[in-house]
Formats: sequence, C-alpha cells, structure tokens
Amino acid sequence: VVSISSEGNNFEVVKSFEEDARKENNNQEIKKFKTEIEGLKGRFVKINATNICTCPKWHEGADGKAWLFVDEIIIR
Repeated sequence: VVSISSEGNNFEVVKSFEEDARKENNNQEIKKFKTEIEGLKGRFVKINATNICTCPKWHEGADGKAWLFVDEIIIR
C-alpha cells in the first residue's frame, strides 16, 4: 500500500498492490511495483508491505518464518 501525506500524520492511500505469494513457485524472483501519482501532492510517503508470515507447504522452508526483503524505493 502506498500512501501520501502533506504533514506526516494523516495519510491518504493512493495505490494498493496484491501479490499471491502462496502460489507455488520455486523460482527466486525480483518483483517491481510502480505507480504514477498525478495531481496529488505530499511531503511524506508511506509504504506498507506485509509478508505471508509462514512459508507455504511447497516451499523448502515450509512452516518456517517467511521473510520479505525490500531493496530499493525510488521516488521522483
């Protein structure tokens, strides 16, 4: 979820993404999510990404803790 705010307290959601991380897939992947926010102004950007908590049964780490890695966030 991408949200913006002009004062840093009251955020407005501008875009939500959904990804089915439990779908069977043994490939390591890099996912890119992009949004264009036109006509809105804000000084603060909040990004909320939630992992799936536990690795699915098909995963080599089945029933173990799931991790979510975020490498880069670019704002222009």
